[in-house]
Amino acid sequence: MNITVPMRARLALLAVAALVIAVLTALPANAALPAAFTWDPTDADPSSELSDGVTVDLGYPDEGSGNDKELGPKNGAATKVAPINLAPLPVLDTSNPNPGTDFTRVLMDFATDGSDLWGYFAFNIEKFSTGQSAWEFMQDPAPPECDYEQSDDYLKANCNPWLHRQAGDFILVADYQGNGVELGYRVWEDDPDGPEGALRLGPLFDITEEYGIGSVDGGSGWVEMAVNITQAVYGGAQDKCLTIGNIIPSTLTGNSDEADYKDVALVDITDYITLQSCGSVKITKILNTTNSYDDLYKYTLDRTGGTMRYADDVTTENPANVDTGYVVPGASGVPGTAVVETKLKAGTDYTLAELIEAGTDGTVSTELVSLVCTTNDGAGTAYTLVDNTPGSTATISTTFPVVAGQTTSCVITNKEQIGTLKVYKTVVNDDGLTATASAFRVDITGPNSYSMLNQVFGDETPSDADPLTGYLEYTVPAGAYAVTEDLADDSPYDFPDGYSTSPTYSYDDGNGPVASCASVVVPAGGTAECYITNADTPASPTASTTQSWVLHDAVTFTGVRAGASDAPTQVTFGLYTTADCTGTPVGTETVTLNADETAATSTGISVSAPGTWYWKIVRPADDYNNAVTYCNETTTITADDDVAGG
Repeated sequence: MNITVPMRARLALLAVAALVIAVLTALPANAALPAAFTWDPTDADPSSELSDGVTVDLGYPDEGSGNDKELGPKNGAATKVAPINLAPLPVLDTSNPNPGTDFTRVLMDFATDGSDLWGYFAFNIEKFSTGQSAWEFMQDPAPPECDYEQSDDYLKANCNPWLHRQAGDFILVADYQGNGVELGYRVWEDDPDGPEGALRLGPLFDITEEYGIGSVDGGSGWVEMAVNITQAVYGGAQDKCLTIGNIIPSTLTGNSDEADYKDVALVDITDYITLQSCGSVKITKILNTTNSYDDLYKYTLDRTGGTMRYADDVTTENPANVDTGYVVPGASGVPGTAVVETKLKAGTDYTLAELIEAGTDGTVSTELVSLVCTTNDGAGTAYTLVDNTPGSTATISTTFPVVAGQTTSCVITNKEQIGTLKVYKTVVNDDGLTATASAFRVDITGPNSYSMLNQVFGDETPSDADPLTGYLEYTVPAGAYAVTEDLADDSPYDFPDGYSTSPTYSYDDGNGPVASCASVVVPAGGTAECYITNADTPASPTASTTQSWVLHDAVTFTGVRAGASDAPTQVTFGLYTTADCTGTPVGTETVTLNADETAATSTGISVSAPGTWYWKIVRPADDYNNAVTYCNETTTITADDDVAGG
């Protein structure tokens, strides 16, 4: 009977949809069965006796007669065991398998025993006789066209379940007879004598005695077998991580490359089982802190015996051993972004350590509280590697396991190393100013982007009434801090005028006072102090001068005809900035015209800047003389208010 999985059978399998199965790497061979495989070879229905309850039942009781046609590989040269992956469509057809090779039920299960993977394989034959069965394991899943819920006609036209076969895939073979089962395995390898893509089966390895166990119940038609896949197939020779995406149980006419398929069980096994040969470790950081941290925290992942990765999986980023990486915590108490180390061999001897490195100042800002690794992505068994919680009674493990097909989740928890930073302020007013300590501010910066800006000094104690002293105290992570006076004028915090912008600093670094607080090291659990003194400075008066001038002029008129009854008694002096004495004058002055036809300014005309001026003098006309307008006289002034050395 060909067994595909219709909807009702798929529904029966949903209970195992989340199952992750693993192919593990080598420990010493052990042919004893895992606890999960406690079947009774004489039981007519062995599926009821698998104690882990996750058996994948690929079939159901035969509802038809032995003459029903079933979907399976066509008969022909192209669809024999070796060349079927290259066969042209259609690969599948309906046929009626011989009752001695006709599946009626197919069961498959997997369980781990230590670090080894065991596979359980069972099938029921319509009419038991001597025969051969093969279980082919392929790394890639079946083609998407092999949707086994589609009709037979669709699958005939579109599906070749073996299309993705590749070198490194393998088959477990069972030669069953009335007195037992002979078990072996063969690995697919490139065929250099065939067409492109051709494969051939490697030699048959007998695993019956050391790595497999089988039973036959001819009366019920059941053939059962269990195989230590880790030891039998890989046996230490595996060179890379493998993921199995397709498993096809079948009955054959023999164990050769040219054997014919008789019956097959077609099911998308990836709906129910993920078969992998490697595992991974997820590393997450938690930091309990009152501050913001964005540092990278270093860790090393290693094994105490053997390498972590197969040779073909080793890269610069994924070394064989001593894998160093970095994780970042989230907000206080919240896990940060996880780092996942992949392609790790399964094993029980993995180690993880956090490397808490001192800063350049020699201090350590955080301490390790705990390091716990839990299998099955945090839902399995927890292994406590470190627990520094006061009063803890946790059992400490030196190693933790990586299980193939699973992620082991490791959480590193740290807390801050705390210290106290004190800053003292003294103001010296001996040059006439009156600023107090609260008028000054400091900026404090430290590790992990720690920043406290525009800090205003207060009193050290409530009873401290001296306004010229100030005090600041902070509980901070251990590390080096820069304490500097804030000299900026950032309203409303302006640096007081008249005080030195180079205050005096003092800090005892353990070797005596130093005149700087640029690196004040706060020890874990300890105290560091910085002292800052500000003093007013003497005033430095300055002088500035402004020159001004009063310009005077005098005139004598000649050629005047005396005796006019209306002779003028005044003349006008005007000072202009234009050479033709036009426009608005800088100033004018009208004065008395003397009898001898002379006149002079009395108060003069004021100017306050260097320059050139033009005088204009006007004598009005009378009965005997024309008016006189004179504009031929200039005055030029040069001056310097800041003569060097003057």
